[in-house]
Amino acid sequence: MLWVSWIFFNAGTTKSLFLPRSESAPKIILNTLLASSVSGMVTVLLKPHALDIKNVMNRYDVPSLCNGILGGLVSINGSCAYVEPYSALAIGAIGSVFYCYAVRNMNKFEIDDPLESCCVHGACGAWGTIAVGIFHSKLGVVNGKFELLGIQILGMVVLTSWSVITTGLMFLTMKYYKCLRLELSVEMIGLDIAQMGGLDDKLYDKMVKNFNENYKYTLESI
Repeated sequence: MLWVSWIFFNAGTTKSLFLPRSESAPKIILNTLLASSVSGMVTVLLKPHALDIKNVMNRYDVPSLCNGILGGLVSINGSCAYVEPYSALAIGAIGSVFYCYAVRNMNKFEIDDPLESCCVHGACGAWGTIAVGIFHSKLGVVNGKFELLGIQILGMVVLTSWSVITTGLMFLTMKYYKCLRLELSVEMIGLDIAQMGGLDDKLYDKMVKNFNENYKYTLESI
């Protein structure tokens, strides 16, 4: 559903089906499909090696395929109207590499991102911004011009700096006032139950009490 919606999101920004062929809705749809498809395929093949997954049962999983497709969509988003179809293939493939190794680095530094959203939107978004300056059919490096690439890199640096500074201040403030983490019992029981009213108060209090008693017993036995 998201894949199909993304196609119409990109093509719909033209607001017309009668633009010149070089920037038309059909070309945008083609580039969007090519980049996302090749990114999904490359991810399925590359991610097990990037993460050093040895278990054959877990080598090819649907979530990785879906995130690979999303990474390709993010990568081609900024340039879908301005690159040739062969460039869209390259953008999608390279976007998959950015995604896979971003996941590897997140795991290496033990940064919690269970949905790998930062890898999809952050790493692939940064690559997609740079890709505009490289593969733009008229103003890009492929056409012997470098000015647009410099502008794109500057924009990426500014946006990254803004995001890091503002979110860093927010999370440091939350950490200082000790409101960044939940109680361990709530984490283990799950927010769906603890915060969304999945259980009545008496049963929930009983679960918390049982968890705390069992957790204390486990620590003492160790």
